[in-house]
Amino acid sequence: MDERDSGEAANVPEVDADRCVLSRVVAASCRACIDACPRGAFIDGDEALVLDTEACDGCAICTAACPQGAIVMDRPAVAVSSNDGIAAFAACREAVTSAGRGVMPCLHAIGVDELAGLAARGVRHLVLAHADCAACKPALHGGPIDQGIADVQRLLADRGKEPMQVTRLAAPQWRQQRDEAMVPSRRGFLLGRVAVRPQAAGPQDHRVRAGLALPASGAKAPVQPFVPSIDSTRCTACDACARICPEAAIRLEADNDTAAYVIEPARCSGCKLCLDVCDQEAVRIDRWGYQDSVRLHLDTRRCASCGNAYRELDGSDAGQRLCRICAATRPNQHLFQVIKDGIQ
Repeated sequence: MDERDSGEAANVPEVDADRCVLSRVVAASCRACIDACPRGAFIDGDEALVLDTEACDGCAICTAACPQGAIVMDRPAVAVSSNDGIAAFAACREAVTSAGRGVMPCLHAIGVDELAGLAARGVRHLVLAHADCAACKPALHGGPIDQGIADVQRLLADRGKEPMQVTRLAAPQWRQQRDEAMVPSRRGFLLGRVAVRPQAAGPQDHRVRAGLALPASGAKAPVQPFVPSIDSTRCTACDACARICPEAAIRLEADNDTAAYVIEPARCSGCKLCLDVCDQEAVRIDRWGYQDSVRLHLDTRRCASCGNAYRELDGSDAGQRLCRICAATRPNQHLFQVIKDGIQ
């Protein structure tokens, strides 16, 4: 039973326009909230993203789906044990009908970034209670939270850390274990200064990327959820991808003598803005790959046609020695055509 069935007003999400990729690039391809919403509450309007507040049931699944954390709403936080901070509790309102710590509209609102954040804080046991997801939201059966758990387990294994134990309980057993974990023991009180404390309910703010929450250690390249790359044979060094990236996963670092594109996969949210703005299709994003930060050196050259300085990736085809504007317009070709026509 959702909030509308109970006669209560649903808590609806708010979109932070400063973080939404659609406000940065009108033609952005991101439709994460539209695709994730099981009730079709988000609509791709002619001029803007539209939220049908009558259709929204306040499940908050969109908050986890948004790659930029642009969708915020009040949602009870996952409850973390007061004693050692190792156990965390979350339940959906369909299973545990009474309000309390860790009880939220839908468990699928918990995404991989939030799970990685819990793991980074020391949580190693996730205790869940939920109703029949197939009956409540058929399209999400075996959906977001299950994928998020699998993803965070993959990150933990790659970092050489203990996996997160996941236990699913019936509502009475879940409530009993949660209540026991929330009562501070003497040991929990003594460790209180360093233990993980429960979070209060409130808006779910911009999250820390899973790859940053669980940083890699060691010499080998770490696995990352999203791995951007630039094809040097296609790139014209226009800087569009570096300028548009909201997370600085692709960025330009330059001084008086050197310049380079720095690609840091751990920062990538998978929003695909870099793909949307690259007119050469030189940027790609792979889902799950082993990649550390990469530095792509840029050479400074002078255009043989217009005489202006320009940059190009080291190793790209430098045979024509033209800046990207002259390479696209070929002004000398037009001049030759004028001369040729005049001779005729």
